[in-house]
Amino acid sequence: MTTRERNLAMVIGGAVGLYAIYQVGLAVLVTPLREADQELASLREDYRKLRSKRDQLPQIASEWQAIVRRTYSHDPRVTQNAFRDELQQLATRHHLRGVSIQPMTGTRVGKSSLTTASARLIGEGTLQQVCAFLTDVYQVPALLSISKLRLAPVRQLGGSDELKIGELVVEALITPPPGDAVDPVRNALRNVTTMPSDPAFVPVSLRVGMPSEHDLNVLTTRNIFKAYEPPPQFAVTIDNQDREPVEITMRYGWKGEWTPQPASSIPGKSKRELMPGSGGSVEVRARYLDGKTHGPQTIEYAPGKPIVFVVPAHTPPPPPTTFAYKVQNDGEEPVDLEVAILRGSAPKLWPLMKVPAKQTVDLPEMEGSRLTLTGIYADGTRATSGTYDVVSASTGIYRIPPKPTTAPVKPPPPPVTPANPDMQVTALLSYPTNAEMIALNSKTKKREVIACGQTVDGGILVDIHPAGGIVRMPGDVFFLYPLGRRFTDRVELDTREEIGVAAAIERWNER
Repeated sequence: MTTRERNLAMVIGGAVGLYAIYQVGLAVLVTPLREADQELASLREDYRKLRSKRDQLPQIASEWQAIVRRTYSHDPRVTQNAFRDELQQLATRHHLRGVSIQPMTGTRVGKSSLTTASARLIGEGTLQQVCAFLTDVYQVPALLSISKLRLAPVRQLGGSDELKIGELVVEALITPPPGDAVDPVRNALRNVTTMPSDPAFVPVSLRVGMPSEHDLNVLTTRNIFKAYEPPPQFAVTIDNQDREPVEITMRYGWKGEWTPQPASSIPGKSKRELMPGSGGSVEVRARYLDGKTHGPQTIEYAPGKPIVFVVPAHTPPPPPTTFAYKVQNDGEEPVDLEVAILRGSAPKLWPLMKVPAKQTVDLPEMEGSRLTLTGIYADGTRATSGTYDVVSASTGIYRIPPKPTTAPVKPPPPPVTPANPDMQVTALLSYPTNAEMIALNSKTKKREVIACGQTVDGGILVDIHPAGGIVRMPGDVFFLYPLGRRFTDRVELDTREEIGVAAAIERWNER
């Protein structure tokens, strides 16, 4: 081995020895120190986290208290009964029928110590009742979970507003008591209780996201449990009884919504069927030429029944220009009829017409502004004329009375003596052979006995009646002097014969 080779071997051997010494030192001294530093750093991080948890312990206790206070009890049996009673009260409040609530086995929440109590509910009600019941279940302040809900219409064919809750599974949270917790946690939770019995404590539901009232109202316009019902189609017939055209406006209604239709013009005195529309009812309004309206009138659709909207006459008729008259002869003899018609400024006389006795004849239609009819009797005397204006009396009957006969003139009845204002009828006496009327003079305070046949105020006392004395005045005018009243209160009877006096007094009593 040369010197060069020996030096090279010594250098290589020294390098290997130094490397071996480095590895031994690294394993014995450096690695334990590095591991100790890493463990120390990990312990410091754990200490920081634990200290942070300790600082958050009041907040955690407050959050846990908010959760526990929305549970019924730590006892599963108490929780089961409590929230079952809650469901029963809500079902009764909303008038659900056939309600049955059955307890079910609860479940465990994940890998935690939290468990649930479960119940299954079935029942029936209207769409509004079921929606209100589910809304109240959703807003119960206790921590409940609806894990299953199945709804169906009571009637499968055609759908129905009646719904059946086929299955409603509700779970209530059960929290464990803090007995197994460490002392700091147990001390922080020492005042935490489940659903408190304090009336002043009103827990509020933690649930958010309930649909608004506007969104819920869509269920009243579109029932998803009821088959779609298309609106019926029908037409409206307009019967215009006015002499002028009218404008018709309509709108069809279906489930609270109205659809207007184009306006239509209907000629006067005509009937027309308009284009059909869709709805359960129709609202019709008519407008006349002068702007006034008839309606609106709402007409409900009925299968098989025609819908007719009648527009009553409104526009006044045009003024008449012709006369249409009849002549009635009430006499026992024929008479001549004189007809004078005014057309323009000069009247025109028609030839005389003969009207038979006790008959009525029709005159021909005559055009003019004024008509004068006069009956002429056989001796030339004239009946009272009838004059008529075409605007106010274009039609009518002219009656010719019988020819008046000259009646004998009766002399006027003698004047009746005025009644004595001082006398008053106080009594009436009747005997088998006579009768008397007793009167009192208010001035002299004396009584006078007046027997039948004696004079009273210029007349003769002819009889007495339970109502008073009967006095006949000159000219066969009979007066009743009522009992208990003054002579000036006498009553003239509507008879001129003594035999009719009793009936006349009865008629007076009836008045």
